[in-house]
Amino acid sequence: MKNRLVLVPVAAVLLLLVGIAARHDLMLRTAVVCVGILVTLAGMGIAAARKSSRKYLLELAVILAAYVLYAGTGFQTTDLGAFLPEDCTVQRVDITVRETGEHVIWTPGGEASLSEDNGQTALTGGSAEDVRQQAGGIVMCSYWRPGFVESAAASAVSIDLTSGGETCRVSLSQDENAQYSLSVQWESDETAEQSDWLLFADPMSLLPPDVAALLS
Repeated sequence: MKNRLVLVPVAAVLLLLVGIAARHDLMLRTAVVCVGILVTLAGMGIAAARKSSRKYLLELAVILAAYVLYAGTGFQTTDLGAFLPEDCTVQRVDITVRETGEHVIWTPGGEASLSEDNGQTALTGGSAEDVRQQAGGIVMCSYWRPGFVESAAASAVSIDLTSGGETCRVSLSQDENAQYSLSVQWESDETAEQSDWLLFADPMSLLPPDVAALLS
């Protein structure tokens, strides 16, 4: 039994490394990290019951702390609004409709209106602040949990905004695993910030409610 207990820290470390390597697959990463934590806790429980050495228990405690640190920093819950600066002005929203590939383009100002031209739907109405508020209602997780949107009406969305005299584009694109890749590209920075998320609301809900009603 002692020989088998030696394998517990090895298995726990390997699972943690797999979880770190699988950072772009949120479901796999979450599953592996959860299993790793359970393996570590089980090992600590068995070792304590069998009065194993303190050194062995300390090793498992360090591994468990590594899991907690990784989950605490890598498993985040936020909303799309957190990626829009507070002082920004949203200039344009471009939404790709999943079923048709059609682009729905929204710009602020005036009363809600809709027009169609060459396979594109142009929407106006509402304000930039309306979109910022709607973005705050789109919950995002960087780990797997039940209830995420698997097949949204919008397969991709880009938000063009200005902040502090600089332009920025915030983009979301859904892949075959129902995850969304988020990109934040500032005009002054050649390298975009990228991260992977599961969404708990359709990106189509970015549109002000009175404007979105025109699409139904």
